[in-house]
Amino acid sequence: MTPADSSTRSPRRRPRVVGPFTARWLGAVKVPLVIHDLSTGGCLILSSLKSIPATHMTLEIDLPDRTTITVDAEALGLRSKGFAMRFVNVPSPIQARLGHAIEALLQKQ
Repeated sequence: MTPADSSTRSPRRRPRVVGPFTARWLGAVKVPLVIHDLSTGGCLILSSLKSIPATHMTLEIDLPDRTTITVDAEALGLRSKGFAMRFVNVPSPIQARLGHAIEALLQKQ
């Protein structure tokens, strides 16, 4: 088995929902992004890039209730569909809003 084999991966600690979700990378300019997987701990940003554009990003994510959250994120690594980011230093109110949005989406599935 290879490390990428799903049977060798540890179970995810947090529930996640499959997007797409629209988002923006807030840098010198706003760069539009599409998020594929979203959890309270991070996300997968869809991309065809062969390298991660930055090790740290500030992301603005559109939630299904038509509100947005802003989170800081750090790169975890490349994946087949893009690159994984872990949310860091997320304030409790933002964490709660994200958790409620994910729970609502999971209940609809």
